[in-house]
Amino acid sequence: MAYSLDSFLKPLKDTDRTVRIFDDRGVSTYAINPFSVLRIYANADNLNVILTGKKSVILDFVDEEQTRLALVKLQSYVDQLKQKVPVAVNQETERFVEDAVYAAITGDNVATINGLTASNQNIRVKGDNVINAYVESKTETHSINVGLTGIVPLENGGTNNVSGYIEGQFVSSDGSGLVSSGFSVTDGTSSSDIWSAAQIINVISSITSKEVVMGEVDGVNRHFYIKKIPVAGTEHIFVNGLLQMEGHGNDYVIESNMITFEDAPIVGMKIICSYCVDYLSKEVI
Repeated sequence: MAYSLDSFLKPLKDTDRTVRIFDDRGVSTYAINPFSVLRIYANADNLNVILTGKKSVILDFVDEEQTRLALVKLQSYVDQLKQKVPVAVNQETERFVEDAVYAAITGDNVATINGLTASNQNIRVKGDNVINAYVESKTETHSINVGLTGIVPLENGGTNNVSGYIEGQFVSSDGSGLVSSGFSVTDGTSSSDIWSAAQIINVISSITSKEVVMGEVDGVNRHFYIKKIPVAGTEHIFVNGLLQMEGHGNDYVIESNMITFEDAPIVGMKIICSYCVDYLSKEVI
């Protein structure tokens, strides 16, 4: 059945106790007790009326604009009748409606409030003393706003904590809440420092090239030194332009910043070394 904005409601009469709904044929399809209405909201082309007793009425309109205007019009009818005829309604029924509103919002039917609503609503959250949900009406139609106050637990997407944080540090869960992890982004060298990409690039690109090794080239001395400790395996040692092979039984071995040749270089030989600096080591010579 289809409904139109101009014809789905007739003007209210003094004797009316219900809101009568008419389809495009002029046939009365529903008679709604205003005190049974829990929620009216618009969803695309449909106007949804949620009633007590887990009942609902869905009215199909031509487009979203008509649906929105129909929402405001129907809500005004419901509000008018509630103000006009409360003495004719059993007070137990009114309390039942209030309880039903409370149950519908705090129970499994909470999804039914999605969409636009023109009524003033207050949502109470049952069984949760850390979350306060509310709807604030400022215009004829409005979206539902949910505000949170207090400490939100981890299972609800919160921190379960309001203190104990250290500025600049990452946070992590200790099982009961979020706390400072002790790690922060710095250029330091402690175990709790996390380097930025720029610092990592700076470190891995710190290469010492063609450094003249230190030590007496006299045909007897086999021990020579470089200024800093290299990253293991990155040193390239040249004697008179020839690349030397590292390892016992080869040309040399290296420990820390000391190079020990298998055979002592003879007088006049030139020894140079290129290597990547171990950032955590200090200049030793």
